[in-house]
Amino acid sequence: MNRTAHALPEIHHAQFIPPGLAAIANGRDLVTNKEAAHILSRSEQTLRVWASSENGPIRPLRVHGRLMWKVVDLASLLNGG
Repeated sequence: MNRTAHALPEIHHAQFIPPGLAAIANGRDLVTNKEAAHILSRSEQTLRVWASSENGPIRPLRVHGRLMWKVVDLASLLNGG
């Protein structure tokens, strides 16, 4: 019997994306400030303060001068991490 070594597949811890977030993100990596505020049940101004003071639980990206939030960061925050 010829035995060949099989490499074990790498295990990646998939980030759980809550259904509401997945529906809003619709496959995108980034969402707008308005969408992120809705997802987090916060005001848009609260997210702007997080961005300007750089002391919020997550940090946005600026795309053409607009705040955009990473879906994975939002999911992590919603999942308690």
